[in-house]
Amino acid sequence: RPMETVRPIARAVPLAAFLAAALLLLTGLTSSGIWDPWELDVAVRIGSNARIVDRPPLSDSLVAIGLDVFGRNEWSGRLPLAIAGLFVVSIAMGIARRTSDGRGAAYAAIVASTTPLLLANARSMLGESDAMAAQALVGLLAIEAAFPRGTDARPRAIRLAAFVTLPLAIALA
Repeated sequence: RPMETVRPIARAVPLAAFLAAALLLLTGLTSSGIWDPWELDVAVRIGSNARIVDRPPLSDSLVAIGLDVFGRNEWSGRLPLAIAGLFVVSIAMGIARRTSDGRGAAYAAIVASTTPLLLANARSMLGESDAMAAQALVGLLAIEAAFPRGTDARPRAIRLAAFVTLPLAIALA
């Protein structure tokens, strides 16, 4: 924003909204244990390296990495998908920031992080918040590629990067 001063509180609001989203998505991952028989079945299959046909492979890989790195317990299988939920929130903030200001990004973080669909998918080993993040990334990259911000070198570089990474994001989605 040319010649405009931004108050420090205006910069802190989106950060505070993101931290609130992180608190909402990451706390309580251990509160219920592996309570669902289907979730337990997924954890056992992933632990034995069996392929689960009706699930995206990225979800299984993230859960397997979490179980391998942090041990075999309920929160270690859920943590990677909760982090993917944070990616959804940050991409929503990026899209909102593209068309609005910091306040719009904060609203996007609050709306995205309190959506029941995201909460359910980000807090379970059966969730698909990674697929949600990949689809949101496709949207953000398509917006960046299709609608340039300006004519100087930095927006051109961002647009080129969006064109290059868009096929990769589509492959993930």
